[in-house]
Amino acid sequence: MYTFNKPIHTLFLLVFLLLPESTSILAQEVTWKGFVSSESYFDSKEAVASREADVLLYPKRPVFDNLNNDQTDIRSFHMVSFNSRLQAKASDFEAFGATSSAVIEIDFLGTGENYVNMIRMRHAFVKLKWEKSTVLMGQYWHPMFITSSYPEVLGWGGAAPVNVLSRNPQVRFTYDFNSRFSANISALSHRDFTSNGPDGYSSKYIRNSGLPELNLQMQYSLPNVTGGFTIGTKSIKPCISTPSGNMLNETLQSWQSNVYVKLNTSLITAKVVGIYGQNLTNLLMIGGYAERTVEPDMITYTNLLTSSYWTEISTNGETVQAALFAGVSVNHGASEELALTDGTLTANIYGRGTDIASLYRVAPRITFKNGPLLWGFEFTWSAANYGTPDSFGNVIDTELAHMYRMQLAAKYTF
Repeated sequence: MYTFNKPIHTLFLLVFLLLPESTSILAQEVTWKGFVSSESYFDSKEAVASREADVLLYPKRPVFDNLNNDQTDIRSFHMVSFNSRLQAKASDFEAFGATSSAVIEIDFLGTGENYVNMIRMRHAFVKLKWEKSTVLMGQYWHPMFITSSYPEVLGWGGAAPVNVLSRNPQVRFTYDFNSRFSANISALSHRDFTSNGPDGYSSKYIRNSGLPELNLQMQYSLPNVTGGFTIGTKSIKPCISTPSGNMLNETLQSWQSNVYVKLNTSLITAKVVGIYGQNLTNLLMIGGYAERTVEPDMITYTNLLTSSYWTEISTNGETVQAALFAGVSVNHGASEELALTDGTLTANIYGRGTDIASLYRVAPRITFKNGPLLWGFEFTWSAANYGTPDSFGNVIDTELAHMYRMQLAAKYTF
Protein backbone atom coordinates (compact mmCIF):
# COMPACT_ATOMS: atom_id res chain seq x y z
CA MET A 1 0.00 0.00 0.00
CA TYR A 2 1.33 3.43 -0.93
CA THR A 3 2.08 5.75 1.99
CA PHE A 4 2.13 9.45 1.24
CA ASN A 5 5.22 11.16 2.65
CA LYS A 6 4.18 14.61 3.90
CA PRO A 7 7.75 16.01 4.28
CA ILE A 8 8.56 15.07 0.68
CA HIS A 9 5.25 16.56 -0.45
CA THR A 10 6.06 19.83 1.32
CA LEU A 11 9.59 19.94 -0.09
CA PHE A 12 8.27 19.28 -3.60
CA LEU A 13 5.88 22.23 -3.37
CA LEU A 14 8.53 24.55 -1.93
CA VAL A 15 10.86 23.77 -4.84
CA PHE A 16 8.11 24.71 -7.31
CA LEU A 17 7.19 27.89 -5.46
CA LEU A 18 10.76 29.12 -5.05
CA LEU A 19 11.77 28.61 -8.66
CA PRO A 20 11.62 31.76 -10.81
CA GLU A 21 9.00 32.13 -13.51
CA SER A 22 11.55 31.21 -16.17
CA THR A 23 14.72 29.17 -15.61
CA SER A 24 17.39 27.67 -17.83
CA ILE A 25 18.22 23.99 -17.39
CA LEU A 26 20.74 22.33 -19.73
CA ALA A 27 20.30 25.19 -22.22
CA GLN A 28 16.52 24.69 -22.23
CA GLU A 29 14.01 27.37 -21.30
CA VAL A 30 11.67 26.24 -18.51
CA THR A 31 8.59 28.37 -17.84
CA TRP A 32 6.08 28.03 -15.01
CA LYS A 33 2.43 28.95 -14.89
CA GLY A 34 -0.76 28.01 -13.10
CA PHE A 35 -3.42 29.39 -10.82
CA VAL A 36 -4.64 29.35 -7.24
CA SER A 37 -8.34 28.54 -7.05
CA SER A 38 -10.97 28.80 -4.33
CA GLU A 39 -14.54 27.50 -4.67
CA SER A 40 -17.56 27.64 -2.38
CA TYR A 41 -20.73 25.80 -3.39
CA PHE A 42 -24.19 25.03 -2.04
CA ASP A 43 -26.26 22.09 -3.34
CA SER A 44 -30.03 21.83 -2.93
CA LYS A 45 -29.90 17.99 -2.79
CA GLU A 46 -27.45 15.09 -3.03
CA ALA A 47 -25.77 14.56 -6.38
CA VAL A 48 -23.83 11.91 -8.22
CA ALA A 49 -20.49 13.65 -7.99
CA SER A 50 -16.78 13.22 -7.32
CA ARG A 51 -14.01 14.84 -5.27
CA GLU A 52 -16.13 15.84 -2.28
CA ALA A 53 -18.95 16.75 -4.69
CA ASP A 54 -16.81 19.38 -6.45
CA VAL A 55 -17.24 17.58 -9.80
CA LEU A 56 -21.03 17.65 -10.19
CA LEU A 57 -22.56 15.17 -12.66
CA TYR A 58 -26.33 14.97 -11.99
CA PRO A 59 -28.81 14.63 -9.09
CA LYS A 60 -29.09 11.29 -7.33
CA ARG A 61 -32.11 9.10 -7.90
CA PRO A 62 -34.69 9.72 -5.16
CA VAL A 63 -34.86 7.09 -2.40
CA PHE A 64 -38.01 7.22 -0.25
CA ASP A 65 -38.35 5.98 3.33
CA ASN A 66 -41.47 4.61 5.02
CA LEU A 67 -42.75 8.14 5.59
CA ASN A 68 -42.31 9.03 1.90
CA ASN A 69 -39.35 11.30 2.63
CA ASP A 70 -36.73 11.52 -0.11
CA GLN A 71 -33.49 10.51 1.61
CA THR A 72 -31.44 12.30 -1.05
CA ASP A 73 -33.15 15.60 -0.26
CA ILE A 74 -30.18 16.80 1.80
CA ARG A 75 -28.70 20.26 1.40
CA SER A 76 -24.93 20.63 1.56
CA PHE A 77 -22.22 23.28 1.54
CA HIS A 78 -18.48 22.99 0.97
CA MET A 79 -15.35 25.04 0.24
CA VAL A 80 -12.30 23.67 -1.63
CA SER A 81 -9.02 24.81 -3.17
CA PHE A 82 -7.60 21.48 -4.38
CA ASN A 83 -8.19 22.31 -8.05
CA SER A 84 -5.35 24.85 -7.96
CA ARG A 85 -2.91 24.03 -10.73
CA LEU A 86 0.78 24.19 -11.62
CA GLN A 87 2.48 23.62 -15.00
CA ALA A 88 6.11 23.46 -16.09
CA LYS A 89 7.08 23.68 -19.76
CA ALA A 90 10.55 23.03 -21.18
CA SER A 91 11.23 24.30 -24.70
CA ASP A 92 13.78 25.80 -27.12
CA PHE A 93 15.56 22.54 -27.86
CA GLU A 94 16.11 21.36 -31.45
CA ALA A 95 15.70 17.61 -32.05
CA PHE A 96 15.39 15.66 -35.32
CA GLY A 97 14.98 18.92 -37.21
CA ALA A 98 12.00 19.91 -35.06
CA THR A 99 11.39 22.31 -32.23
CA SER A 100 10.78 20.20 -29.15
CA SER A 101 8.94 20.94 -25.93
CA ALA A 102 7.74 19.04 -22.88
CA VAL A 103 4.92 19.82 -20.47
CA ILE A 104 4.02 18.44 -17.08
CA GLU A 105 0.96 19.71 -15.24
CA ILE A 106 -0.43 18.83 -11.82
CA ASP A 107 -3.33 19.69 -9.57
CA PHE A 108 -4.43 18.43 -6.16
CA LEU A 109 -7.66 16.56 -6.87
CA GLY A 110 -5.93 13.21 -6.41
CA THR A 111 -6.73 10.08 -8.42
CA GLY A 112 -9.81 9.14 -6.41
CA GLU A 113 -12.15 10.11 -3.60
CA ASN A 114 -9.72 8.82 -0.96
CA TYR A 115 -6.80 10.83 -2.38
CA VAL A 116 -8.28 14.34 -2.54
CA ASN A 117 -5.73 17.09 -1.74
CA MET A 118 -2.90 14.93 -3.09
CA ILE A 119 -0.92 15.56 -6.26
CA ARG A 120 -2.43 14.29 -9.51
CA MET A 121 -0.84 14.32 -12.94
CA ARG A 122 -3.11 16.04 -15.47
CA HIS A 123 -0.81 16.33 -18.46
CA ALA A 124 2.65 14.97 -19.21
CA PHE A 125 3.74 14.98 -22.84
CA VAL A 126 6.58 15.60 -25.27
CA LYS A 127 5.93 17.51 -28.50
CA LEU A 128 7.99 17.73 -31.69
CA LYS A 129 6.95 20.43 -34.16
CA TRP A 130 8.13 20.74 -37.75
CA GLU A 131 6.97 23.32 -40.30
CA LYS A 132 3.68 21.57 -41.09
CA SER A 133 3.51 18.56 -38.79
CA THR A 134 3.49 17.90 -35.05
CA VAL A 135 3.95 14.73 -33.01
CA LEU A 136 2.71 14.57 -29.42
CA MET A 137 3.51 11.65 -27.11
CA GLY A 138 2.24 11.39 -23.54
CA GLN A 139 -0.87 12.18 -21.52
CA TYR A 140 -3.07 14.92 -22.96
CA TRP A 141 -6.71 15.71 -23.68
CA HIS A 142 -8.76 13.05 -25.46
CA PRO A 143 -9.40 14.14 -29.09
CA MET A 144 -13.14 14.25 -28.35
CA PHE A 145 -12.45 17.09 -25.89
CA ILE A 146 -12.18 20.11 -28.18
CA THR A 147 -9.58 22.47 -26.73
CA SER A 148 -10.72 25.27 -29.05
CA SER A 149 -14.40 24.87 -28.12
CA TYR A 150 -15.27 23.60 -24.64
CA PRO A 151 -17.63 24.81 -21.88
CA GLU A 152 -15.91 27.48 -19.79
CA VAL A 153 -18.23 26.95 -16.85
CA LEU A 154 -17.02 27.79 -13.34
CA GLY A 155 -18.08 24.40 -12.00
CA TRP A 156 -15.25 21.89 -12.06
CA GLY A 157 -15.58 19.06 -14.59
CA GLY A 158 -16.15 20.96 -17.83
CA ALA A 159 -19.95 20.37 -17.84
CA ALA A 160 -19.57 16.57 -17.87
CA PRO A 161 -21.50 14.38 -18.50
CA VAL A 162 -23.16 16.64 -21.09
CA ASN A 163 -19.69 17.25 -22.53
CA VAL A 164 -16.65 15.00 -22.80
CA LEU A 165 -14.03 15.01 -20.05
CA SER A 166 -11.02 12.72 -20.47
CA ARG A 167 -7.24 12.80 -20.58
CA ASN A 168 -5.32 9.85 -22.01
CA PRO A 169 -1.83 8.49 -22.71
CA GLN A 170 -1.52 8.80 -26.49
CA VAL A 171 0.50 9.30 -29.63
CA ARG A 172 -0.95 12.04 -31.85
CA PHE A 173 0.16 13.20 -35.29
CA THR A 174 -1.13 16.57 -36.57
CA TYR A 175 -0.65 17.93 -40.08
CA ASP A 176 -1.34 21.57 -40.99
CA PHE A 177 -2.34 21.67 -44.66
CA ASN A 178 -2.39 25.47 -44.47
CA SER A 179 -3.09 28.18 -41.91
CA ARG A 180 -6.80 27.28 -41.88
CA PHE A 181 -7.09 23.50 -42.30
CA SER A 182 -5.51 20.83 -40.10
CA ALA A 183 -6.05 17.14 -39.35
CA ASN A 184 -4.78 14.78 -36.69
CA ILE A 185 -4.83 11.05 -35.99
CA SER A 186 -4.19 9.50 -32.60
CA ALA A 187 -3.75 6.14 -30.91
CA LEU A 188 -4.45 6.10 -27.20
CA SER A 189 -5.11 4.02 -24.12
CA HIS A 190 -7.16 4.58 -20.96
CA ARG A 191 -5.77 5.48 -17.56
CA ASP A 192 -7.75 7.79 -15.24
CA PHE A 193 -10.87 7.76 -17.44
CA THR A 194 -11.93 4.18 -18.16
CA SER A 195 -14.79 1.92 -19.20
CA ASN A 196 -16.97 0.15 -16.65
CA GLY A 197 -17.21 -3.62 -16.47
CA PRO A 198 -17.56 -6.74 -14.30
CA ASP A 199 -14.74 -5.54 -12.03
CA GLY A 200 -15.79 -1.88 -11.94
CA TYR A 201 -14.03 0.96 -13.73
CA SER A 202 -10.65 -0.21 -15.03
CA SER A 203 -8.17 0.25 -17.86
CA LYS A 204 -7.78 -3.52 -18.17
CA TYR A 205 -10.78 -3.84 -20.49
CA ILE A 206 -9.06 -1.94 -23.30
CA ARG A 207 -5.64 -3.36 -22.36
CA ASN A 208 -6.95 -6.92 -22.65
CA SER A 209 -8.32 -6.19 -26.13
CA GLY A 210 -4.75 -5.78 -27.38
CA LEU A 211 -5.68 -2.71 -29.44
CA PRO A 212 -5.42 1.06 -28.87
CA GLU A 213 -8.32 3.44 -29.32
CA LEU A 214 -8.04 5.27 -32.67
CA ASN A 215 -9.34 8.75 -33.54
CA LEU A 216 -9.34 11.06 -36.56
CA GLN A 217 -10.05 14.78 -36.29
CA MET A 218 -10.28 17.60 -38.83
CA GLN A 219 -10.60 21.32 -38.16
CA TYR A 220 -11.13 24.35 -40.39
CA SER A 221 -10.70 27.94 -39.18
CA LEU A 222 -11.80 31.30 -40.55
CA PRO A 223 -11.04 34.67 -38.89
CA ASN A 224 -14.15 34.49 -36.66
CA VAL A 225 -15.36 30.89 -37.06
CA THR A 226 -13.81 27.52 -36.20
CA GLY A 227 -15.43 24.17 -36.96
CA GLY A 228 -14.57 20.53 -37.20
CA PHE A 229 -15.41 16.93 -36.41
CA THR A 230 -13.95 13.86 -34.71
CA ILE A 231 -14.56 10.14 -35.29
CA GLY A 232 -13.04 7.28 -33.35
CA THR A 233 -13.29 3.62 -32.42
CA LYS A 234 -12.21 1.40 -29.55
CA SER A 235 -12.35 -2.27 -28.63
CA ILE A 236 -12.67 -3.68 -25.10
CA LYS A 237 -12.65 -7.18 -23.63
CA PRO A 238 -14.88 -7.12 -20.52
CA CYS A 239 -14.29 -10.77 -19.52
CA ILE A 240 -11.49 -13.25 -20.11
CA SER A 241 -13.39 -16.34 -18.91
CA THR A 242 -16.87 -17.81 -19.41
CA PRO A 243 -19.34 -18.68 -16.62
CA SER A 244 -18.05 -22.27 -16.83
CA GLY A 245 -14.45 -21.09 -16.34
CA ASN A 246 -13.17 -21.54 -19.89
CA MET A 247 -11.23 -18.88 -21.81
CA LEU A 248 -13.33 -16.17 -23.47
CA ASN A 249 -12.04 -14.07 -26.37
CA GLU A 250 -15.18 -12.00 -26.98
CA THR A 251 -14.54 -8.28 -27.54
CA LEU A 252 -16.86 -5.33 -28.06
CA GLN A 253 -16.12 -2.61 -30.60
CA SER A 254 -17.70 0.82 -30.34
CA TRP A 255 -17.43 4.19 -32.05
CA GLN A 256 -17.76 7.84 -31.09
CA SER A 257 -18.06 11.12 -32.98
CA ASN A 258 -18.61 14.83 -32.56
CA VAL A 259 -19.08 17.98 -34.60
CA TYR A 260 -18.45 21.51 -33.36
CA VAL A 261 -18.69 25.15 -34.42
CA LYS A 262 -17.40 28.23 -32.59
CA LEU A 263 -18.15 31.87 -33.46
CA ASN A 264 -15.93 34.53 -31.91
CA THR A 265 -16.61 38.26 -32.38
CA SER A 266 -15.64 41.37 -30.46
CA LEU A 267 -18.96 41.24 -28.59
CA ILE A 268 -19.79 37.55 -28.04
CA THR A 269 -18.46 34.01 -28.27
CA ALA A 270 -20.92 31.27 -29.23
CA LYS A 271 -20.25 27.51 -29.29
CA VAL A 272 -22.37 24.58 -30.46
CA VAL A 273 -21.27 20.94 -30.03
CA GLY A 274 -22.98 17.65 -30.86
CA ILE A 275 -21.72 14.27 -29.59
CA TYR A 276 -22.95 10.85 -30.76
CA GLY A 277 -21.50 7.46 -29.95
CA GLN A 278 -21.48 4.09 -28.22
CA ASN A 279 -20.15 3.15 -24.78
CA LEU A 280 -19.03 6.68 -23.88
CA THR A 281 -18.37 5.84 -20.23
CA ASN A 282 -14.64 6.45 -20.57
CA LEU A 283 -15.46 10.02 -21.65
CA LEU A 284 -17.32 10.63 -18.34
CA MET A 285 -20.67 10.51 -20.12
CA ILE A 286 -23.81 8.42 -19.58
CA GLY A 287 -24.35 5.13 -21.40
CA GLY A 288 -22.24 2.01 -21.66
CA TYR A 289 -22.90 -1.54 -22.85
CA ALA A 290 -24.74 -4.70 -21.79
CA GLU A 291 -24.71 -8.48 -22.10
CA ARG A 292 -26.57 -9.65 -25.19
CA THR A 293 -26.27 -13.40 -24.61
CA VAL A 294 -25.05 -15.33 -21.57
CA GLU A 295 -24.35 -19.05 -21.97
CA PRO A 296 -22.10 -21.46 -20.05
CA ASP A 297 -19.32 -21.09 -22.63
CA MET A 298 -20.13 -17.74 -24.25
CA ILE A 299 -20.92 -14.12 -23.37
CA THR A 300 -21.63 -11.53 -26.05
CA TYR A 301 -22.24 -7.80 -25.68
CA THR A 302 -24.04 -4.90 -27.30
CA ASN A 303 -23.44 -1.15 -27.01
CA LEU A 304 -25.75 1.52 -25.63
CA LEU A 305 -26.01 4.59 -27.86
CA THR A 306 -25.75 8.09 -26.37
CA SER A 307 -26.16 11.54 -27.87
CA SER A 308 -25.41 14.90 -26.31
CA TYR A 309 -25.87 18.48 -27.47
CA TRP A 310 -24.82 21.71 -25.82
CA THR A 311 -24.36 25.39 -26.53
CA GLU A 312 -22.68 28.24 -24.71
CA ILE A 313 -22.95 31.97 -25.34
CA SER A 314 -20.77 34.50 -23.52
CA THR A 315 -20.09 38.20 -23.75
CA ASN A 316 -16.53 39.39 -24.34
CA GLY A 317 -16.29 42.36 -22.02
CA GLU A 318 -12.83 43.23 -20.77
CA THR A 319 -13.85 43.37 -17.10
CA VAL A 320 -17.34 41.88 -16.79
CA GLN A 321 -18.50 38.82 -18.73
CA ALA A 322 -21.89 37.08 -18.64
CA ALA A 323 -22.52 33.63 -20.09
CA LEU A 324 -25.12 30.90 -20.41
CA PHE A 325 -24.48 27.17 -20.84
CA ALA A 326 -27.29 24.76 -21.77
CA GLY A 327 -27.12 21.10 -22.74
CA VAL A 328 -28.95 17.78 -22.92
CA SER A 329 -27.78 14.15 -23.06
CA VAL A 330 -29.96 11.22 -24.16
CA ASN A 331 -29.66 7.44 -23.70
CA HIS A 332 -30.94 5.78 -26.90
CA GLY A 333 -30.53 2.19 -25.68
CA ALA A 334 -29.18 -0.70 -27.76
CA SER A 335 -29.88 -1.84 -31.31
CA GLU A 336 -30.07 -5.49 -30.15
CA GLU A 337 -32.13 -7.10 -27.42
CA LEU A 338 -30.32 -7.69 -24.14
CA ALA A 339 -30.00 -11.05 -22.40
CA LEU A 340 -33.34 -12.39 -21.14
CA THR A 341 -34.35 -15.36 -19.00
CA ASP A 342 -37.95 -16.50 -19.45
CA GLY A 343 -38.77 -13.08 -20.85
CA THR A 344 -37.22 -11.21 -17.91
CA LEU A 345 -34.23 -8.90 -18.33
CA THR A 346 -31.23 -10.55 -16.62
CA ALA A 347 -28.39 -8.90 -18.54
CA ASN A 348 -25.70 -7.07 -16.63
CA ILE A 349 -25.57 -3.47 -17.85
CA TYR A 350 -22.21 -1.74 -17.40
CA GLY A 351 -21.84 2.00 -17.65
CA ARG A 352 -22.83 5.29 -16.05
CA GLY A 353 -26.39 6.45 -15.54
CA THR A 354 -27.82 3.40 -17.33
CA ASP A 355 -31.14 4.01 -15.51
CA ILE A 356 -31.30 7.56 -16.91
CA ALA A 357 -33.29 8.27 -20.09
CA SER A 358 -32.06 11.85 -20.43
CA LEU A 359 -30.41 14.57 -18.42
CA TYR A 360 -30.31 18.35 -18.66
CA ARG A 361 -28.10 21.17 -17.46
CA VAL A 362 -28.53 24.95 -17.56
CA ALA A 363 -25.87 27.18 -16.01
CA PRO A 364 -25.81 31.00 -16.23
CA ARG A 365 -22.75 32.75 -14.80
CA ILE A 366 -21.11 36.13 -14.39
CA THR A 367 -17.41 36.84 -13.92
CA PHE A 368 -15.37 39.90 -13.00
CA LYS A 369 -11.74 40.22 -14.10
CA ASN A 370 -9.03 42.55 -12.85
CA GLY A 371 -5.57 41.65 -14.11
CA PRO A 372 -4.72 38.10 -12.97
CA LEU A 373 -7.68 37.94 -10.56
CA LEU A 374 -11.10 36.53 -11.48
CA TRP A 375 -14.24 36.44 -9.35
CA GLY A 376 -17.33 34.59 -10.50
CA PHE A 377 -20.78 33.35 -9.56
CA GLU A 378 -22.61 30.49 -11.28
CA PHE A 379 -26.07 28.99 -10.82
CA THR A 380 -26.40 25.42 -12.15
CA TRP A 381 -29.71 23.62 -12.62
CA SER A 382 -29.29 19.89 -13.25
CA ALA A 383 -31.98 17.27 -13.88
CA ALA A 384 -32.20 13.58 -14.79
CA ASN A 385 -35.10 11.40 -15.94
CA TYR A 386 -34.72 8.18 -13.93
CA GLY A 387 -36.54 4.99 -14.85
CA THR A 388 -36.15 1.27 -15.62
CA PRO A 389 -34.24 -0.20 -18.60
CA ASP A 390 -36.35 -2.35 -20.93
CA SER A 391 -35.11 -5.31 -22.98
CA PHE A 392 -33.29 -2.94 -25.37
CA GLY A 393 -31.74 -0.78 -22.66
CA ASN A 394 -34.18 2.07 -23.27
CA VAL A 395 -35.17 3.68 -19.97
CA ILE A 396 -38.94 3.76 -19.49
CA ASP A 397 -41.44 4.86 -16.80
CA THR A 398 -39.29 7.86 -15.98
CA GLU A 399 -39.54 10.42 -13.21
CA LEU A 400 -37.62 13.70 -13.14
CA ALA A 401 -35.13 14.40 -10.36
CA HIS A 402 -33.64 17.89 -10.26
CA MET A 403 -31.38 20.07 -8.13
CA TYR A 404 -29.49 23.32 -8.23
CA ARG A 405 -26.02 24.49 -7.23
CA MET A 406 -24.90 28.01 -6.34
CA GLN A 407 -21.18 28.50 -6.66
CA LEU A 408 -18.78 31.34 -5.87
CA ALA A 409 -15.27 31.10 -7.33
CA ALA A 410 -12.05 33.06 -7.18
CA LYS A 411 -8.92 32.40 -9.25
CA TYR A 412 -5.52 34.08 -9.35
CA THR A 413 -3.56 33.20 -12.49
CA PHE A 414 0.22 33.46 -12.67
